[in-house]
Amino acid sequence: MSTTSVHGWLVRRLTYPLWQRHRRGTVLSTLAQLERSQWLPASAMEALQLSRLQSLVAHASTRSPFYRESFARAGLTPQSLRSLADLRRFPVVEKADLRDRGAELLNGADARRLTKRQTSGSTGIPVVVWVEPEAEDAWTAAMFRNMQWWKVGVGDRRLTLISRHDLTQGRWLKQYCIANVVEYSAMDLTEASLARVYRWLARGGVRVLTGYPSSLTYLAQYAMAQVGRGPFALETIVTTGEVLHDDQRALLGQAFDCPVVNEYGSSETGPIAAECPDGRMHIAAENVIVESEDSAAAGLGDLLLTDLTNYAMPLIRYRIGDLGAFGPPCSCGRGLPVLRLLAGRTADLVILPGGRRADFGILSGVFDELREQGIPLRQYRVVQHAVDHFEVLLAGSNQLGAAEDLVRRRIVAALQAPVNVAVRTVGDIPPDATGKRRRLISHVAGARAPFQKRV
Repeated sequence: MSTTSVHGWLVRRLTYPLWQRHRRGTVLSTLAQLERSQWLPASAMEALQLSRLQSLVAHASTRSPFYRESFARAGLTPQSLRSLADLRRFPVVEKADLRDRGAELLNGADARRLTKRQTSGSTGIPVVVWVEPEAEDAWTAAMFRNMQWWKVGVGDRRLTLISRHDLTQGRWLKQYCIANVVEYSAMDLTEASLARVYRWLARGGVRVLTGYPSSLTYLAQYAMAQVGRGPFALETIVTTGEVLHDDQRALLGQAFDCPVVNEYGSSETGPIAAECPDGRMHIAAENVIVESEDSAAAGLGDLLLTDLTNYAMPLIRYRIGDLGAFGPPCSCGRGLPVLRLLAGRTADLVILPGGRRADFGILSGVFDELREQGIPLRQYRVVQHAVDHFEVLLAGSNQLGAAEDLVRRRIVAALQAPVNVAVRTVGDIPPDATGKRRRLISHVAGARAPFQKRV
């Protein structure tokens, strides 16, 4: 048995269970429940959701000043909730509510037990949510269930490449010893740090690689440049935190020769949905209720989330700032609802003169075509400063500057609007404060309007 296998066995059989017992954690017992409940028929899953929702609403109405006031103003009580359909009668919680009245959403729980989670603000307003240990355990169990769909279990080595401002050496060692997690920060993607991550992957012991699509793409580009790269022992790559674009999925699959899985989650509610091997994105329905407020585009709407796990700071009908719709049942047989993220986050909408909205896909398609035509483009970012003013940053070889005018003309043609587009070449496109290398940064308010189909 290899050293890697021994470590995995020890984590699975000894260190992780002991750590759970020490902190009175419920990850493993909840995971066992989730493995059974994922096969429940839709009616049984809805009954489970309703029972948990009724308990949450009753708790929020008595312990949270915010909900006590908002429910009373709407003329609602916990007894008003007799079916899941009744949830639509309850008020919507906006991000501004979390920002301005966050203290009123709290239930008075002991702050020493809670974990502070702050969002990146990629959908417009950064907010803070306080989470109790029981909710974090439920989220972790859902994450483990998603990985088990891809033959990755508790104790298997995971390498993560996400934003960690508090990633000390002590925390790194703790994660590695207790959970077999090798953690690196997306804030530091220098060639030296990429080399360290690559060496871990090349050793062959890592089973799953997790991170932001933009950071993982950066790593994939580095891996592709290595002589004699691979083979890797990855079962899968899990992308999270950003929209996964088609070209990113293709590059990651080519570089690491394994399936690329899209996970949808948030800092506020943990894992929401993830892809199964049949290619459908299943909602973690035991933990979260997802609603879609229909807009002008048929079947598409703002997603509202009700987290069934966090009683410390309940989020009931929380407008997350994403767009999506529901799909038909999956052929895999799981009773978990299917979610379609048609346009990703509302922050990935471009707002044009006259109020027209467009999915960022109309621009990413331009860059895909340019790459196919041989333009030496390694990275790009579009910054929308106003409805008629765009700035495009390009990073690549020294010859890229000659393509600036071509890029400008293609962008203007794709948008089909009277806009000014400034294009400039840079040596590198740095991450934002969260470690993400987002392709679109919009400074235009009002993106949460009816979706305009791609032109």
